[in-house]
Amino acid sequence: MRENLCTKCKAKPIFIKKRGLCEACYMAWYKKHGPVFSKNNPPKSRGVLKKIHHLSELEFVKNYFTHNNWYYECAKFKSDGISYTPDFYDGERDTFIELVGSRQGYDQRKQKIEWFKETFPKISLEIRTPNGELINQQTNGRIVWPQPESRSNF
Repeated sequence: MRENLCTKCKAKPIFIKKRGLCEACYMAWYKKHGPVFSKNNPPKSRGVLKKIHHLSELEFVKNYFTHNNWYYECAKFKSDGISYTPDFYDGERDTFIELVGSRQGYDQRKQKIEWFKETFPKISLEIRTPNGELINQQTNGRIVWPQPESRSNF
């Protein structure tokens, strides 16, 4: 009966057979290491093909990805009662991408993005605009946003 107990705490039944850990020990391991993705082990969408929710996300996919190794909302990260789902996972670069179209959109997600970076420091996350521009360069704590093209007055 001892072989059905957690290999770390040796007290509770095994919850994750692959690691031989009980639920509590696995959650501690997962919080420290995060999900393990590689080209041979991409994130799984749990068998459900999710539809893209917004036209700006569709525009991003058409203009940004030059390969088919990307996933839409494929991973949900949870800890301490907070959950966060990045918009895309780029399997070619092993990077999650959060898409924001405005400063207001970024401000609404800022706390979760900061929580994600603190909780999962080994996981790469980029913040991009719908046209693919990287916007997470920070100056004095503020994000430098691309300047809009000048519009001619009518």
